[in-house]
Amino acid sequence: MKLLFINAPGKWAGKRQLIYPLGLAYVATYLKERLDSPEIHFLDLNMYKDYSHVLERAVKEFSPEIVGIEFRNAFYFSTPQASLLKDTVDKIKLTVPDSKVIIGGSGFSLFAEDIMKYIKNIDFGIFGEGEVPFWGLINSDFRAEKVKNVFFRNNNEIIYSGHSDSLVDPEELSVPKRDWDGLDLSKYNYHGFQTKRGCSFRCDYCPEPFLQGKYYRLYPLKRIKEELAYCVSLGIDKIFFVDTIFNLPLRFSMNVLDVLSDFKGVEFSAFFKVTGFNQSYINKLEETGFKEIYVSLENVDPSLLELNRTGINERAIEETTRLLYKSKLKVRYQFILGLPHEDFANRIKNMGFMLRLMVKSRFKDRVFAEPLAILPYTELIKRHNIEIDLFNYPVFMRKLYWWYFPLLKIIQKMSDLFKLNILKLNKFK
Repeated sequence: MKLLFINAPGKWAGKRQLIYPLGLAYVATYLKERLDSPEIHFLDLNMYKDYSHVLERAVKEFSPEIVGIEFRNAFYFSTPQASLLKDTVDKIKLTVPDSKVIIGGSGFSLFAEDIMKYIKNIDFGIFGEGEVPFWGLINSDFRAEKVKNVFFRNNNEIIYSGHSDSLVDPEELSVPKRDWDGLDLSKYNYHGFQTKRGCSFRCDYCPEPFLQGKYYRLYPLKRIKEELAYCVSLGIDKIFFVDTIFNLPLRFSMNVLDVLSDFKGVEFSAFFKVTGFNQSYINKLEETGFKEIYVSLENVDPSLLELNRTGINERAIEETTRLLYKSKLKVRYQFILGLPHEDFANRIKNMGFMLRLMVKSRFKDRVFAEPLAILPYTELIKRHNIEIDLFNYPVFMRKLYWWYFPLLKIIQKMSDLFKLNILKLNKFK
């Protein structure tokens, strides 16, 4: 059996988003262990400025029976990506019309039915984690009605096979093979790595509990160590942990740091919740090989944090930032712009706090201000009755751009003036 796995192209501000396709690597490894000598080839279309000829040539030469495509983001900030996916799928079907095209990834899961309607050449779509449904489709000879978490077509109707309440047990997953035929590992600045799946927080605007499950599923520490050793053997020395939150649960995270301490010379980075820090944890981060960390503050107003059920409080912000000021870590504080119930006073307070963060850290740290991503299957959508589709990216604060963004840019210019770190602001399209 010949399988081609494709990382769908993504584009924002004229740039490709080059991120190692970890999800595809997990699925391909799962299938490789269960199929009889499959031929597996990978193609990351984000490696190419003009991918059209590369895609056509690869599909024609390899002639796959099955094509699995990862669609990670339906939007890069406010820029829709579905048209790039359609172009990819249509080219594949034009070249090898008999192949089975299977789409997965978080971008697909959030907009599954809309994507299936928009792209007629998709044969099957997988909701959520892909390992078990993908294998189920192959093992059932593509009788999708017998496999949970699968979208398929019945004449002109799009059918969902039904939701499975069971999730993959991380203890049953092997270390994912990374050096697949067709991938150049040296092209990726950082390589994604998981220590757990799922999220126990219930932030109103976040779909992760819906996509990954509402509780943490932890990988065994022995397996984490095995995978790290494997990555190092491939020459990988920069790793980004793609867990929704790396530092929680705190005890597990401390145990993971003990494992990481055996891998000197590897640079680590991850996403952190401002909740759950203490001095011993920060010391361990410094000793382990973390140089840059992304810490989610989201907002500095306690009432907004509570209204949006972020799990963050004012005390956690004050205590954690006080500890991080003195650390050797380069911190990238992340704020969310456009939360429900924001007002003029709140935005001014946020900007003042951004300045304070940079000044108190002696401009060691940076501030990222990003627009609120309004996504399906969140409490935010339900509560405010918001309609969103593949080509409609609603926002809460368009009317206030004329003063808010210029003031944020002043903060950036202040950093430029002192030749220090630059505030990165991701503008709405």
